[in-house]
Amino acid sequence: GRQAGRQAGRQAGRQAGGQAGGQASGPAHVTAKYKRVVASLRANELSKPFRQPVDPVKQQIPTYLDVVAHPMDLGTISKKLDRLEYPSAEALKSDVDLVWSNAVAFNGEGSWIMRNVDALRALAVKKFASAERGSHEPPRRSLGEHGDRGSLSQAAAMGSSVLTQQMKLQLHANASQLRPQEVLELRRLFQQLVPRSVEVQPSGDTKLDIDALDFRSFVRIDMHVRSIVAGRSS
Repeated sequence: GRQAGRQAGRQAGRQAGGQAGGQASGPAHVTAKYKRVVASLRANELSKPFRQPVDPVKQQIPTYLDVVAHPMDLGTISKKLDRLEYPSAEALKSDVDLVWSNAVAFNGEGSWIMRNVDALRALAVKKFASAERGSHEPPRRSLGEHGDRGSLSQAAAMGSSVLTQQMKLQLHANASQLRPQEVLELRRLFQQLVPRSVEVQPSGDTKLDIDALDFRSFVRIDMHVRSIVAGRSS
């Protein structure tokens, strides 16, 4: 009964999706057309924090529900698709956008987790557009033939473990606020994590090369610098 009805609804949605102009609508159509979009977002390595509902107790963030009025996650969205609860593509996109806006509201624009949010938001836009065109291009995971740095943000959106220019600029801005002794501590941390990131210039000055950091080292250094800067304002 119910299962057969759902299968029939999905089949009808697929048939409607092939109509000229893509004007078909309704829950079955939304599920048939966009289920793969949400699945691809959940499969992305950057989506781990967003795959299941936030548990404020288990994750030790008791103020989460004070900040986030309407929690949402990709797992819940996937279940709602299976239950044919989205009447339109706009309703589905609204929930997906809610996942990202909740993360921004709780963590702040300056948080390093914004890398995940920015990349996933860009990927969602690309995947929705691809589904609406009726094509399913496989995600690219390289920087392109020439590997130019201008492609870094695009590669991040495709799920590669790379650092965005925005993240590097924010770290540079925070580090510029450090006092001389704090800069020495920062240099030791650079040296400890990625020795090649510390370059001695002909003038005798030391350059800390953010571009030489891998993502894990970058996060440690970024959190170290942020903790110093935040400590002054508290």
